[in-house]
Amino acid sequence: MKRPKTKWEYSAGGVVFKKEKDKTLWLIMQPEGTQRWQLPKGKIEGGERAEPTALREVKEEGGVKAKIVADLGKITYFFSEEGERIGKQVRFFLMEFNGGSPDYHDHEVEKVEFLEYKEALKVLSFENERKILEKAKEKLGEVA
Repeated sequence: MKRPKTKWEYSAGGVVFKKEKDKTLWLIMQPEGTQRWQLPKGKIEGGERAEPTALREVKEEGGVKAKIVADLGKITYFFSEEGERIGKQVRFFLMEFNGGSPDYHDHEVEKVEFLEYKEALKVLSFENERKILEKAKEKLGEVA
């Protein structure tokens, strides 16, 4: 039996940190109507580059402004939607909080929180996003 053709989607997102006293906090969000906790990300729209997409998605889903500090690379995963096989590639960036408030996230998001690293790592729903958070913490140690 022949494997169905894979349709590819490309997204970008941010791993946002902020310094608060002697702590570093990390932004995570919960999409509306789900129990999942994840990093803000979204589809790259026609003609857009990954960096502006990531900044836009952090603003829309996280309610915050941020500046890109470093490229964290890509994750790839597969899922099915209405019988179609989808391959998704997401490029993530390490970002520093630069204003705004998680209270101002868009309607597609249930909750947004800044958590300490260990707590954020524990509640993130997807292993590949936990690995990106680990990489972000490591990269922050290199650039800070």
